[in-house]
Amino acid sequence: MIEEIFKNPNKKFVLDVPLLFESHINEVCDKILYIQCDDDILIERLNKRNTMPIDEALKLKEKQMLTLKKDEIDYFINNNGNFDDLIYQIEQLNLK
Repeated sequence: MIEEIFKNPNKKFVLDVPLLFESHINEVCDKILYIQCDDDILIERLNKRNTMPIDEALKLKEKQMLTLKKDEIDYFINNNGNFDDLIYQIEQLNLK
């Protein structure tokens, strides 16, 4: 992923990196969006998708919060709503 970014410096990329700061990928990012939701909503969504054990997801979220560098985050987005609400919030940022 990082190699692709450096090969294409004029191209825009959207990265979904749960452990962004731990992996140091934040160092190649121009803007950082932190998208969060409440634990009960996270659990509900994970149950619907059945993609990750709930206890693992909650541990991952807890680890993120411990290493979260709020001063390096450009935008915080609350994703407690539906997908359309999320898209609307992102569009309002006018990231071009």
